[in-house]
Amino acid sequence: ALSVTPLEGGRWRIGIHIAAPALALAHDSPLDLLARERMSSVYMPGDKITMLPDPVVARYSLDAGREVAALSLYLDVSADGSDIEASHSRIERVPIAANLRHEQVSAQVTEAALASDDAARDLHFGPALRVLWRVTLASVARRERMRGKPKAPIRLTIVRKGESKPFEVTLIRDVIRVQSVKSKMIEPGYGWVRVSQFQEHTGETMARHITQLYKDGPLKGLILDLRNDPGGLLNGAVGISAAFLPAKALVVSTDGRTEDARRKFVAAPEDYLRGSREDYLKGLPAAVKTVPMVVLVNGGSASASEIVAGALQDHKRATIIGTQTFGKGSVQTIMPLGNSTAIKLTTARYYTPLGRSIQAKGIIPDIVVEDPSSPSARIREADLAKHLDNDKDKSGAAAQ
Repeated sequence: ALSVTPLEGGRWRIGIHIAAPALALAHDSPLDLLARERMSSVYMPGDKITMLPDPVVARYSLDAGREVAALSLYLDVSADGSDIEASHSRIERVPIAANLRHEQVSAQVTEAALASDDAARDLHFGPALRVLWRVTLASVARRERMRGKPKAPIRLTIVRKGESKPFEVTLIRDVIRVQSVKSKMIEPGYGWVRVSQFQEHTGETMARHITQLYKDGPLKGLILDLRNDPGGLLNGAVGISAAFLPAKALVVSTDGRTEDARRKFVAAPEDYLRGSREDYLKGLPAAVKTVPMVVLVNGGSASASEIVAGALQDHKRATIIGTQTFGKGSVQTIMPLGNSTAIKLTTARYYTPLGRSIQAKGIIPDIVVEDPSSPSARIREADLAKHLDNDKDKSGAAAQ
């Protein structure tokens, strides 16, 4: 990942952050930080590979699901990129999404700094770390060159397997909007609907997909795939649950210290529509309320997706299959302070229709099936330091 920080005098500090699991330092690299952190030597392929020692990995492991151990290398650069000098290097925790590119620093200046052989020498890179540095620079440079304003053209030269020579294509830059719902008929009578996140129009988009599936005839079964769905808008979760539940059925409730933190959300338009939009569920086939259902979840299913899975499970409307979900069952409230600042507070917990707290426990599937494509050592809410406990589970630990 790349970060940029302004310094005095119009200079910039550019950092390149290489995640610890990817570190591969040559045995002759004289980086002092290796000795300071008591790391054993780590070799590139061709010799042998040894992982970072467990105490170091534990010390610099994921923090709150948002940081990761990284080797950080810092360069100080003039505004025009003509004066580049190495600053320092260290192992530290950095945000996973630490591409903090500053709009005032041009891509050309960034590339000039990162491509500096003098900087690599001053940071005492061994041969293997130079290779890793170059690979990282190439990735950063490609990404920076491709950035631009929407509707602006960009010409790419592409090398493709099976083509005798490179060829050029011209693309028009634009804002990429991720489609949160997709579907298909996996075999006659059996539909699959995938919800990747809960956005503003996810509920109505899902309703269109289900209607399309029914155009091929009645469904014998439906799969709702919520694996690796990190959540999103609460009203989207209520709307998707309402598509399959009886009218007015309880979907989720919240409870906190204050009266306004105690609410119930039911399968009704007033709880899943925003503004004066038309009810997008009223045109769904009646059979969608009774079609046999399976909901797929895993450790990446969090927040809104856990609300849906919990509601359908408690009402015995669907069989939940997969692995234990993440356990993000807390409600955050943003309190503006003025001057473009605010405080974000955790004010309540989410509860399933039967009163189960999702927080730090998640949804336990009816049928546990490991997903071979999902990491087996996935971090969950209960693994995070200072996480909010599950008030219904006095042990405060997630079920295993």
